[in-house]
Amino acid sequence: MVSNKLIASVLGLVIVINYITTKNKSNTILRKFSDFTFSFAWRISSSKIDQRLKIVKERLFGDVNGNVLEIGPGYGSTLKFLDISKISKYTCLEPSAHFHDKLKKEGLERGFTVESIDKNSPKFPEVNNSASKTDSVRHMLVLCGFLSSQTEIQKSIVDNGPYDAIISTLVLCSVDDVEESIKTVLKLLKPGGKLYFIEHVSTDKRESFVHKFFHYFQEFITPAWGLFGGNCHLNRETFEIIKSFPEWESITATKISEEGGLVSNYLAPIYYGCCSKRKD
Repeated sequence: MVSNKLIASVLGLVIVINYITTKNKSNTILRKFSDFTFSFAWRISSSKIDQRLKIVKERLFGDVNGNVLEIGPGYGSTLKFLDISKISKYTCLEPSAHFHDKLKKEGLERGFTVESIDKNSPKFPEVNNSASKTDSVRHMLVLCGFLSSQTEIQKSIVDNGPYDAIISTLVLCSVDDVEESIKTVLKLLKPGGKLYFIEHVSTDKRESFVHKFFHYFQEFITPAWGLFGGNCHLNRETFEIIKSFPEWESITATKISEEGGLVSNYLAPIYYGCCSKRKD
């Protein structure tokens, strides 16, 4: 028999962890700890995730062009799947400084001139991709920061926009507020600009008993998971939030389905796709 004392201890621990994670916000000491622990985990797992999503990324990112902003680029793995000749400028907003050295190295290897910027840095010019010059400087800008609310966007992010494309790969799970982040994305995009996303979501409990089990398992494990995983939330309905905004002219999205895939089918289902902002 499980003692009442043990049950009380477990419930108490769950309550404490839930309380702590409500404080896991941008720029707090707790968030810095969370990002630090996540950086080690991502160093081990990122190559495996890249391999798993290789076909998806090749298909999705092939037509990214123009002035591009990537939020949470990590080690810069997206760069492997872009046609750099189509990119006129590439801005990276990465909150964890632990990723920056490798991110910059990846940019240099891809032919960018890499610049570290801060919130007050001036606007950098774009390459004219239609020009015949081959020696034009193609800037990659790296800024340490979060995708904040519309009223708190860092000045240099605004000044180097508006953007033809914004990329988010497994990022919206960890922002403070998904709705505010999408509002910010829409503000930063040009009319007709596109959001390219790959995001894991909450399991749909309506599909089956097994889905319902994993849905509640996500709810249970998310507080501790986010504490050590860069504020990652397994239980967010990210795609539902993205598509709820009327400012999108069109949305194309696909849910990854793998036969026998425990993670992709139940623990962390993934949607990928593209949203185009209205031109008017």
